[in-house]
Order: sequence, then C-alpha cells, then structure tokens
Amino acid sequence: MTIMGQTLKLSDRNNLEMNNAKKVISFNTNEFLVDTPYGVLKILGKDLSIGKMDTEKQELVIKGNIDSISYVNTKNELNKQKESIFKKIFK
Repeated sequence: MTIMGQTLKLSDRNNLEMNNAKKVISFNTNEFLVDTPYGVLKILGKDLSIGKMDTEKQELVIKGNIDSISYVNTKNELNKQKESIFKKIFK
C-alpha cells in the first residue's frame, strides 16, 4: 500500500482543507479529531463545522475560527481526548 503525502491548507485562519482524511473520529464546535495515515489530527477552535467531506477522495474542509492544528502522538493521548469530550457532554 502506498501512502500519498498529506496536504493541509489553512486560509485566513478560518478554512482548513486537507487530503488523506480517512475518517472523522469525533467533532463538535470546538474540536475535531480526524484519522489520517500519519496519525490522528486534532483541530481546535471556535464555531467549527464541516464545510465539505468527500469520503471517496478522502478530502475534508473544516470551517470556523481555527486556533491550533496538531497530531496526537499516542493512543493514551487520544483516549484522554475522548474522555475529555465525554466529560464535557455528560456534565
């Protein structure tokens, strides 16, 4: 299996376009977790939403006020993120 490179294009801090987005693990208006061939990508911000999602081409566009983009390095960190999301939902 050949993995093509991943491209992230952030325009005006409010429009993030990416390829090789295998699936959206979870999302809300403040955080997206996206599975990619290079690890889980965490996008933080405000008023975040899906602008476009093409699962066949693995393309994703996220709109909103984007504060940070980072890769989650370990499964422990990902599990902590999931726990945090559930704590916020079930306060």
